[in-house]
Amino acid sequence: MSEPISEPMLRIEGLNSFYGKAHILNDLGFSVTRGEVVALLGRNGAGKTTTMKSIMQLVRSRKGHIHFHGTEITGMAPHKVARMGLGYVPEERRIFTDLTILENLEVGRQGHRVDTPFWTEADMFELFPNLWEQRNAQGKAMSGGEQQMLTIARTLMGNPSLLLLDEPSEGIAPIIVEQMAQTILKFKEQGLTVIISEQNLHFAKIVADRTVIIEGGEKKFDGSFDELENHTEIRDAYLSVQADEIETNDELRFRETAFCRKRNPARGEPVSDPAEKAPKTPDPRTHGYVLDEQIGYLLRKAYQRNAVLFGEKVQSGLTPTQFAVMARLTELGSVSQNHLGRTVGLDVATTKGVVDRLHARGLIETGRDPNDRRRQMISLSDAGWQLFEECALLGLDVSQETLSPLTQAERWSLLKILKKLQ
Repeated sequence: MSEPISEPMLRIEGLNSFYGKAHILNDLGFSVTRGEVVALLGRNGAGKTTTMKSIMQLVRSRKGHIHFHGTEITGMAPHKVARMGLGYVPEERRIFTDLTILENLEVGRQGHRVDTPFWTEADMFELFPNLWEQRNAQGKAMSGGEQQMLTIARTLMGNPSLLLLDEPSEGIAPIIVEQMAQTILKFKEQGLTVIISEQNLHFAKIVADRTVIIEGGEKKFDGSFDELENHTEIRDAYLSVQADEIETNDELRFRETAFCRKRNPARGEPVSDPAEKAPKTPDPRTHGYVLDEQIGYLLRKAYQRNAVLFGEKVQSGLTPTQFAVMARLTELGSVSQNHLGRTVGLDVATTKGVVDRLHARGLIETGRDPNDRRRQMISLSDAGWQLFEECALLGLDVSQETLSPLTQAERWSLLKILKKLQ
């Protein structure tokens, strides 16, 4: 079913939702048009997840109206709402752990809808290569990030016209966060309408067209991110101060650059170890911001911005993760796949996916270990060395641009922590 151009795909008016006697949403209202990606932003407990569940009718509203494709769905059974084309990816994932990936995908299958992208299993495996590699594995054998991928893929198999993503970047490895951002951008290219619930301001800026900020179950802002930048009082009042301070700290992949290599092959020059010159971490009693308490959040924010800068500056067709693997191979020479993954900080499935893609481009070579013929060794090919040397200086520029907004104390603290992760 397609609505007139002037009619929003989703319209919420005066929504009031409760958990028992607790009043969670207070006269909430906003709309979403076809093809938009809208981010619901707010602190923990602001009402973002309740908004998602209220749209899906998993939480019943006592007052207000929700219209989807011009039809009021308030009070409708959740399975009927899903059949109309609403897809929901909950924060807690809820995959069928005893079913294989293929079986999980089959559970979510629905027919094609008019004016809506049509998704197949092949599309899912193209979006999420890790799922293809483990397609016959049970869900309980997957990592948290892979389960998040599977949940999204299973929902897409229902061919929704509107996808609700609850905290897609929460609690998953930074490398998966990068893949998640790229996936949502692909959704936009396909014309899929998406609402994401997020606390991660920088992630939301990358993927969303505009934002609705919720606090105490009430709408506090509805507009573009440019407009939000012009209303710093709103951002400071309703979004985490730490998020604003950290969002430009984009150096999770220092290991991509000469900061994490003993030499820069593109220049043939030794690179100093910044940890040797690092000043002591500031005393929290005299320093207003305690970096260590926010390090997990900081690393995630850093990685996301780094991915954006890398894509803008390094026009090579490489992802930051692929570049990190190539950088490590310049240090290690010929190495086993398992050892390579451990040194870059990737799980087995992700390492295999990266190696396979680099091998398909002719950027790495494989051979047998002369001391153990059962073990396969990986090294950069001549083409790989050439491409890496072309990109290495650009990689340094990305790192330097990322560091530039930070104070010296924050730079050294971040570098010191990243060095421990090597």
